[in-house]
Amino acid sequence: METKLCNFCEQLPPISYLQDGVYDHQPSLCALKISADGCALCNLFWQALIRSNNQDDILARLDGHSSNLNISSTADTYIQVQAECYFPGFVTKKENPGKLDGIVILVGGQAGLWARLDLYATRGDQIAQQVKGREVNQDPFSDLNFKIIDRWLQRCVENHKMCLPPIDAALPTRVLNVGPEDGSREPHLCETNDLEEKGKYVTLSYCWGKSQPTILTTQSLEAMKKNIQLSSLPKTLQDAVITTRRLRIRYLWIDALCIIQDSDEDWQKEAANMGQIYKNSFLTIQGAATVDCSEGFFTKRSQPAASPLRLRYSRLGDEPISYIYARLPISIEAGSADTRAWIFQESILPRRLLVYGQAQMFLKCHSGVRWEDGSYVSEVWQPLPKGRTGPSFFKPLKEPSLFDMRLNLLENWYLALAFTYTATLLTKGRDRLPALSGVVQEMQSIIGGRYLAGVWEADLIKGLLWKCRYAVTVARYMISSGTHGFLTKVSTYRAPSWSWAAYEGAIYYDSRSERTLAKYSKKEQRAKVLDIWTIPAGLNPFGEVKDGQLQISGPLGVATTIGCDDHRYFKLKRKSKSSFRHIGFCVLLPVHKSGLVQPKAPEASLTPGDSKHQVISNVIVEERSVGMAAFDTKDDRPTIVWCLLLISHEGLLLDCVDGDGQKFRRVGFFVLQDPDWLGRSNETSITII
Repeated sequence: METKLCNFCEQLPPISYLQDGVYDHQPSLCALKISADGCALCNLFWQALIRSNNQDDILARLDGHSSNLNISSTADTYIQVQAECYFPGFVTKKENPGKLDGIVILVGGQAGLWARLDLYATRGDQIAQQVKGREVNQDPFSDLNFKIIDRWLQRCVENHKMCLPPIDAALPTRVLNVGPEDGSREPHLCETNDLEEKGKYVTLSYCWGKSQPTILTTQSLEAMKKNIQLSSLPKTLQDAVITTRRLRIRYLWIDALCIIQDSDEDWQKEAANMGQIYKNSFLTIQGAATVDCSEGFFTKRSQPAASPLRLRYSRLGDEPISYIYARLPISIEAGSADTRAWIFQESILPRRLLVYGQAQMFLKCHSGVRWEDGSYVSEVWQPLPKGRTGPSFFKPLKEPSLFDMRLNLLENWYLALAFTYTATLLTKGRDRLPALSGVVQEMQSIIGGRYLAGVWEADLIKGLLWKCRYAVTVARYMISSGTHGFLTKVSTYRAPSWSWAAYEGAIYYDSRSERTLAKYSKKEQRAKVLDIWTIPAGLNPFGEVKDGQLQISGPLGVATTIGCDDHRYFKLKRKSKSSFRHIGFCVLLPVHKSGLVQPKAPEASLTPGDSKHQVISNVIVEERSVGMAAFDTKDDRPTIVWCLLLISHEGLLLDCVDGDGQKFRRVGFFVLQDPDWLGRSNETSITII
């Protein structure tokens, strides 16, 4: 049956000629909406526009402010990708130069509305050499999809010099023998620690969800070594076994079945080795679109809002006549599992990561990412500001010096903490540090020095300058409003107050240029670390800690703060010519130390007045702004704060916790705007716990 098209769509040239210019289409957006009811291509255009643009903008143009609709085809060249890297299809010039990628729809010119359709060809079609996109199978369990995976893995093993070569690594303490590909034998558990076996194995990365019905316990160990009924496992675990069989790999590691769940000793031991387990695996399978292990990752994919449409690629009379397809863009996102903290290191450490995402599968390796729909991103392209959060996280620069390697890795670390890890969720809050320990263990060989509850000794001053996420401009740094809030104190001890791990919630670190200034320009540093230590709470030296403290010397001033609810807030900001516009920032007012009877002043509130100085009990406060401050949590806001300057313009807000003025805890950070305030201060040595 021939697809019905309107006169405007019928008059469009074949796709191979459409890229030569911009062609007029429907006279208005309203006309396009009406035509979408009968024309398949107009329907695709309309669905793409309402998916890609603000609903209010669409309604405004439908109410009479509409403009002519133009469409054009795009060739995804290297230069174009640079300018429009937000398109769903990414390529590099070396990987896919000049191949057709999509059709762009413009309403009202460049300043108006826009959307795009993806173009794709069927696999094996001769025209596929001219088109980047490929069809996405509705059934992820299809034979075609396993052929695609085989082809991806073969290409990586044979051609990617940047990827580690496949080796038979030492097997983990326990692995599943998945049995033959035909399923004629059930899987069973193998203990390898006494045999020192080596082999190729797969690891599984997934969300447990509400419950895990089948786990390894001290009581079930012997039975599982004999036989594990595949049907007794949750659907995600079943799918992992089947995938491993289809890839003709013998062994599979799954945490629920390979770590004794009722043995704290075994969990501590295996958790400490988890980084090596993922790193040495041939492949990690990640069920990223599911939040519970009962869901599986072989579920049928949902139908698009508009079906793909076959379009003529060549003109009538051209031989041979060929066709390609147009469709709505398919999501390249992984899925909701990205919000789980353990997924972070399970995505970074493997050499190859096969992800079953929201709408398609993709393979990540040290060389890049390849999606099922034909999209490809080289490792040289980094989506800022998140940095590298896949296997290329550890990839060194070309012929780097040790200094460059450290700098590159620290940059990835700070970006990943800020934009990925600290915003993720944990079932057990105590796992805040253990869930990173595998990555940390791998990083230490490059960075060197000690790792202390989330902070690197090699970059201590910068490591201490983390900020609560709410203190960052949302628009500037592209932070979602869902993670734009205060940190939360935890009820049980997890880390010293100077560590971000002591709190729940998302943090932020400054950009690379500011970090380089803080660490490597000695003249900008104002504080000196005298001693720092932490005590591990278990067997994992990079995991939980039970105590820690920091001894540091630097300029120390006393101040109080007023928030935006105080009538003097905006007046003082104007006087200080502050550029800060963040909700939650407070104005910092200096306090005369001579007015303090004890370092820890009595709790009281400022009394408004017009005099130059204000008095809090026996403490004298100057009515002038010397900086802006932000507290880490919403409710922990001491009236008197101590300001320790770490670098020329930033430092920590502290609360004195003893009567001698020696021990403090972190409660926030500040930005100094009056360099003379702390510039004249004598250096003071204190302890932060």
